[in-house]
Amino acid sequence: MKKKVLIAGNWKMHKTIEETESFICQLAPEITACDVLVYLAVPFTALKSAAKAAEGSKIIVGAQNMHSEPSGAFTGEISALMLKEAGAEFVLIGHSERRTLFKETDAEVHKKLLRALKDDLQPLLCLGETAQERADGETETVLKGQLEKALKGLSFDLLEKLVIAYEPVWAIGTGQVATPEMAEEVHHFLRKELTGLFGKAASGKIYLLYGGSVKPDNVLALMQKPNIDGALIGGASLEVDSFLKIIQSF
Repeated sequence: MKKKVLIAGNWKMHKTIEETESFICQLAPEITACDVLVYLAVPFTALKSAAKAAEGSKIIVGAQNMHSEPSGAFTGEISALMLKEAGAEFVLIGHSERRTLFKETDAEVHKKLLRALKDDLQPLLCLGETAQERADGETETVLKGQLEKALKGLSFDLLEKLVIAYEPVWAIGTGQVATPEMAEEVHHFLRKELTGLFGKAASGKIYLLYGGSVKPDNVLALMQKPNIDGALIGGASLEVDSFLKIIQSF
């Protein structure tokens, strides 16, 4: 049986506390009858207010990043337990903007993933190749490396909590989007790799999301593919109307 569709919004560095509360208060009553999992990754400053505004609704609030240590002399960083205390239930790990702009390594991504699982914060792991890597025919090699390094040492009993988002770097914020066939080809590859690592039963439990310029007019065609379980939405998650249209597509 195909899973419920998971639609996750990543607001990046957008929205004040007041804007966050207003957004959630508008969205929440409109999705009460929707049979979709709805995640929102909000800025750190808005976490507590977002969690409070989302109480009793279908909206699950999460964060966009975290440190791999539980505490320490890491000025400007935030721990998994701090995020949980503020109301986060999940966290994005290894987003391409963290990897490219802030030089996050595969080793750091791995440590963050293990810390999130240890502290019972659901990880949403992001993978993706650049335009040059795709042009060079290295998509599968890059993704296999990112996947294996991130999941090294991960035990079978933790897999049910894991969400993976494939976000081709060349499609993030560019208006370009992989065709449903292109996205499915990569998702099928990732599912096959997960099956090889953990077995078919475990692989089937893991959500595989597609991200990269997903909008109301292309999301349904993407979600009709057998190995695409949901979407990670950037720009289209910033407006209630467009995000709602995506959710109500299912």
